[in-house]
Amino acid sequence: MFRCGLLHLHHLPPPRLRAALLLSIPPPAAHPWLPRASEYPLYSPVEPPHRSAAAAAVLAQAADFDFSFVSSRNNWNVCDVRDSRVLLSTRHYPPEPFQYLVVCDPLHRRYATIPGIPGDLWPSSQQRGLRLMEFEPFLDPVSEKEKWEEGDDLPFRVICNVMYESKFVTLVFSFVTGKWQPATSFSYEYTALVRHYAHSCFYWTHVVSEDMLVLDPLDMKFSVVNLPPSIYQGWQAARNERAIVDAGEGRLGLLVFGSDKRCLDLYLKTMGNNGIGTEDWQHYKTIHLPNCH
Repeated sequence: MFRCGLLHLHHLPPPRLRAALLLSIPPPAAHPWLPRASEYPLYSPVEPPHRSAAAAAVLAQAADFDFSFVSSRNNWNVCDVRDSRVLLSTRHYPPEPFQYLVVCDPLHRRYATIPGIPGDLWPSSQQRGLRLMEFEPFLDPVSEKEKWEEGDDLPFRVICNVMYESKFVTLVFSFVTGKWQPATSFSYEYTALVRHYAHSCFYWTHVVSEDMLVLDPLDMKFSVVNLPPSIYQGWQAARNERAIVDAGEGRLGLLVFGSDKRCLDLYLKTMGNNGIGTEDWQHYKTIHLPNCH
């Protein structure tokens, strides 16, 4: 099916294969200037006794994770994986890094080329001196309502954060319109961030920041949420990595390495509709890690 000049992806894999796909793909790594991407093998099947091991083995044989069906083979980085789709970008950018994105379905060997971001969405002539620091494209998850209404013929959106030295610009591409649209922008002193997804919202954290950015993709608005002050007890503790997770029962979880890297501290926060939360963080428990971790 073609819509807006794009090859639309459809006939998604069965739920078990999709689960195996998502469980077996490592999160993309971050690279400055280039999109957040990974050059490591995309698919590492889970093994028994994992309950999805059989489906993962079938998927390994059925899907093409070398992306040989996409033009310019072996010239792609993986930016994001969601809803059985893979977002690819070129490994070596031309002078203007606002082009060359592809959304593909490795199981059915179909792909859609995303048009380049048009020049009128780039910085104005008065702002051309802005130094580009990072280009972060990622997939917006498909809602349960869209899955129900569209069936196998799922839509997709690509969100792109264009991070300059002093400005943060967010753009959105929709397969329905076939166009990029501006979403939001704000002043921002650049620092490398790590993206997380939970409770239908995106979160960005930094190892030395006391706050995190939150994006609700429904209204495309950013907000700032404070992190628990107890994770900043000394210089070393402040540099510990953290992850945002769905803790169940309407709660957001924050996992933080202990200063000795031998344990994880789990903090919980009750969530609101906008992904921000309705109460302060509470320390829930400390998880001690095995020596072999």
